[in-house]
Amino acid sequence: MADIEFNCPECGQVLEAPEEMAGEAIACPACEATITIPGPEPEETLVLPNLPNVSIPSVPPEPEKNGCPECQAELADGAVLCVHCGYHLKLGKKISTEFD
Repeated sequence: MADIEFNCPECGQVLEAPEEMAGEAIACPACEATITIPGPEPEETLVLPNLPNVSIPSVPPEPEKNGCPECQAELADGAVLCVHCGYHLKLGKKISTEFD
């Protein structure tokens, strides 16, 4: 077992004692005050907060459909331009076309 290191509460003298002596009363060798040898310091324990119960669905959700951010129309995979509203996905804006 390891030694317990502690200070005399009267004079501050640094003292050591085997763990087996924890709880025994002794006289401080420096000031002769009667002191009780403390118990070993408890090991640091990691306390985790209570976490809420989270239910996990048994069926995975359907993947999001590829939709136009402007009009929500369904887009083909790899589409760059929405044929319904003219929104250009790469430019992030509607493209206006005028025909004469």
